[in-house]
Order: sequence, then structure tokens, then C-alpha cells
Amino acid sequence: VSGALGESNTQTLFGGGQLDSDAQSGGRIKLNYWFDSCRRTGVEAMYLGIGKGSTHFNATSTGTPILARPYYDTATGMEAAMLVAHPDLMDGSISVVASTEFQVVDVLFRRALTRQCGTCVDLVAGWRTARLDESLTFNQQSEWTAVQSSVTPWTTRAVYDLFDVRNQFHGAELGLLVQ
Repeated sequence: VSGALGESNTQTLFGGGQLDSDAQSGGRIKLNYWFDSCRRTGVEAMYLGIGKGSTHFNATSTGTPILARPYYDTATGMEAAMLVAHPDLMDGSISVVASTEFQVVDVLFRRALTRQCGTCVDLVAGWRTARLDESLTFNQQSEWTAVQSSVTPWTTRAVYDLFDVRNQFHGAELGLLVQ
């Protein structure tokens, strides 16, 4: 049970809450084109992008402290842990990278409904797409320093896990723009 979540000697080194609370750079560009000088009919395009943000974590141990990756074992229905480093058994290291990126694109047709007393009301219709990409990468390496069942010393185990998701939205947009 070394390294399993919920054990009294287990301490979370990475995760366990919000991963990246730092500000991320990004930008927004909006372009309008009017087909007539009275600004009654036009098109509008907008792009919003927040650059790729990443959080990194690295840990290395020659056995002390114990390093392990907790997981939920679906076969037993219990918390478990994959050892990375353990005293008198194995040395190891782990690297974790969590990243996120967000983008939005709008393309709208605008048609003036009224222009009175400094108030403009436009009908807008178009298309919007948004995309959120997130990934979590684990890269670990362990080297046995002692015999364990059929594993001989200096045997190396490398494990690479990638959890990658892309969420996309595509939809029509219809509304009124009052200025």
C-alpha cells in the first residue's frame, strides 16, 4: 500500500487541487467590414486565443522517500499505487506535464434594424466554434536495486502515459446587438 491515497504516510506531491493558477497570455482580434457607407450590412470575424499553458513536476529518489503513482484498481475496486522508487528495492524518477490551450472563432453577418437617437440595433447571425485542448503526461523510470521475484537487479522499467482530450463546440449564433 506504499504510496496509495488515504494511507497515513502518503503525501501528495503533485496535483490534489488546482494545477495551474498562473495568468496565461492570449489575444483577441476582431475585424469588421461594412458593405455600404451607412453601415447597414456587414460581416464581422473574431478570434480569441489563450496560449498553451503548462505545469511541470519532476521528482527523483534513490529509494527514500518512496515515490509512487496512485491509481484506482478497477479489478479490486480499491486504491493502489505503482511504485517508482522504494528503499532497498528500486531507484526512480517521474516527470509530469499538464497543459491546456483555448481558442474561439466567430464569423457573423450583421444587418442594421434601426439607427435612431444614437442607438443602433443590429441583427447578427453566424457561426461560432470553440476548442479546449488539455493533456496530462506521465513519464517514469525505475531501476531495481535488489532481487524481487523474477526481476534481477539493474533491470529498468520505463512507463509513459498520455491522457489527451480535445473538447470542441460548433454552433449557430443568432441575436441582436444593441449599441
